[in-house]
Amino acid sequence: MVDNSTEFVRPHLPFDDFGPLQIKFISIIPRISASFSLWGSLFIIYYIIGTHKARKERFQFVYHRIMLGLSISDCVFSFSSWFLSQWPIPSDNVHDNIYWGNVGNQATCQAQGFMTQLGGFSSGSYSCMLSIYYLLQIKYKWSETKLQKAEPYFHGGIWGLSLIAAIVPLFKDVYNQEILFCHIQSYPIWCDAIEGFECIRGNDVFILKLILFVIPSGIYLLTITFCMGSIIAHVAKQERAIMRISISEGRGERNKSTKKVAKRALKYVAAYLSTWVPFIMTFIALKRSQKNVKQRSD
Repeated sequence: MVDNSTEFVRPHLPFDDFGPLQIKFISIIPRISASFSLWGSLFIIYYIIGTHKARKERFQFVYHRIMLGLSISDCVFSFSSWFLSQWPIPSDNVHDNIYWGNVGNQATCQAQGFMTQLGGFSSGSYSCMLSIYYLLQIKYKWSETKLQKAEPYFHGGIWGLSLIAAIVPLFKDVYNQEILFCHIQSYPIWCDAIEGFECIRGNDVFILKLILFVIPSGIYLLTITFCMGSIIAHVAKQERAIMRISISEGRGERNKSTKKVAKRALKYVAAYLSTWVPFIMTFIALKRSQKNVKQRSD
C-alpha cells in the first residue's frame, strides 16, 4: 500500500493543466445550476404536501406520489453532488491542485458519494416509473385503484435497488474524489488503469461504474423512449378509428391530437437526455483520456 501524502507520485491527468480560474469556475458553476434544480424540486414537494389542503387534495393520487418521490430523489442528487460540489473532497489529497474549496475528509467524501449514487439511481428509476405510469393509464386504461395496488412494488423496488446500488461501493472502497465531486472512482484517479501505479483506494471501478451507473442510465433511456413511443402510437391508432367514423371531422382532430401528444412525449425524453446524457458523455470522454494517458505512460 502506498503512503497517502502530497509527495506521492501519481499519474499525470489532462486536467492537471487547468489554471486557477478554470478550477474555480468548475467548482462554482455547478452550484448555481443546482440551486435552480433544488428550488424547482422543493416547489413540487411543497405543492404536493406543503399544506394540509395540498396533502388532502393531491397526495391521495398515484401521480402526485410518483412526482413526490422523483422530486425528493432530485433534491438528494442535486444537493449532494452539484451543490456541495468539491466541498466534501478531502483537503489533503494527491490531486489537490485541481480542486478549489475542498475542506472535507474521506468520511465526507464517502457520504457524498453514497448520497449522489442513491439520489441519481432513484431519480432515474422514478423517471422510468412516471413514463410507465403514463403508459398504463393512457394505453392500457388502468384505473386509479389498480395503479394503487401496484404502486407499493414500484416504490419499494426503486428504493430497495437504489440502496443496494449505493451500499455496494461502500464495501469496495470506491467512493473517492472525481473532478466535480466524490463518486465511484479509484484513488489516485485512474491509478487502476495505468501500469506502475498502485491504488490507495478502489480497484476495478470501471466494472462497478458500468453496472451501477452507465447501464442503468441506458435502461432508463430505453424504457422512457419505449413508453413515450407506445403512447404516441396508441393515440394515432385511436384517431385513425375516429377518422373511419367521420373523415371530415377526424382528420383535423387527428393531426392536432397526435402532434400535441408527440410534442409532450419528446419534451419528456428531451428532459431526461439533458440530465443524463452529459453524464454518460463525460464518462466516455474521461475513459478516452484515460486510455491516452495509459498509452503515453507505456
